[in-house]
Amino acid sequence: MVMMVITGTMIGGVGVVLAHVLTVSVERYSLILVFPIVMALFLGAGLSLGARMGGCARLPRGAVVVVLLCAFVCYSVLLFLNDHYDRLTPRPANVGEEWARIIAESQNFLAKLPYLSKVIKPADPNAGDSGTGIGDFIKALPELAQHTPVIIGTMFDRALFRPVKEYLVHPGVTAWDAERGALVFDERVKTWMAWVVEFLLVFMIALLMTRGGDRRASRNIHNSDDTPHEHQKEHTMEEHLEGCRDYKVCTRLGIVKILYAPFTFLYKVLFSWNVGLFLRKCPQCGHFMSAHQRRTDGSFKD
Repeated sequence: MVMMVITGTMIGGVGVVLAHVLTVSVERYSLILVFPIVMALFLGAGLSLGARMGGCARLPRGAVVVVLLCAFVCYSVLLFLNDHYDRLTPRPANVGEEWARIIAESQNFLAKLPYLSKVIKPADPNAGDSGTGIGDFIKALPELAQHTPVIIGTMFDRALFRPVKEYLVHPGVTAWDAERGALVFDERVKTWMAWVVEFLLVFMIALLMTRGGDRRASRNIHNSDDTPHEHQKEHTMEEHLEGCRDYKVCTRLGIVKILYAPFTFLYKVLFSWNVGLFLRKCPQCGHFMSAHQRRTDGSFKD
């Protein structure tokens, strides 16, 4: 789990920065859940890499807590960075100016700490410090959580999506905010509700990707065990077998898998962590057992 924390923190941090940069850079093309999903993919990749490097034969219960804490920290930092950007006056002209301000505030905070103040000098006394900024953010959380309206997306004001814009407006559920040029939820939907949904989505994506890394690590450990000479050929074939012949998805052409990849990923993100928990899956390929081909007597064809 130590490797999970290290790689999850490093790669997850990259995901937080990327999600924040996208949030402030493409405000006019934003869509709810997209940027947290980007962050979750980086966090999940880092945790999955840590699980493989650590050689986890089975995902321990403590690892779920690690995933939960990493998801909470990453999502909290993303909310802080977004709020920090909104509080900056005047607004930075570009991402570079914003991060120069963040670095200066961080240096000012470190310069106030005991012992470090002898080594680190304030960058800009008028820039404030990150410690005060974090405190102000925590104090403002109750007010921010009740903020309305919750923006669904600003991309629907673009020419490509204007034909479907009117179909997305449902009185009592969604509305069109002409001032912001965005599709928004009804006033009854608060910001904290969107936060809860986004956090759970980040956690579940990261957990599923971590479980995938754990399975790969378990498979590598199994394949590295000593095998008798007469079973060496069979062992080598199993090592490279990533699917099964009973399910048509596993036997698709490579180009077809590439074309279906976006839809497959979207399906897994939306349904694998909820509906999939109540359905039996093939231990070899991970797909639903109900979709596998069977003979008339009920046995599998392969």
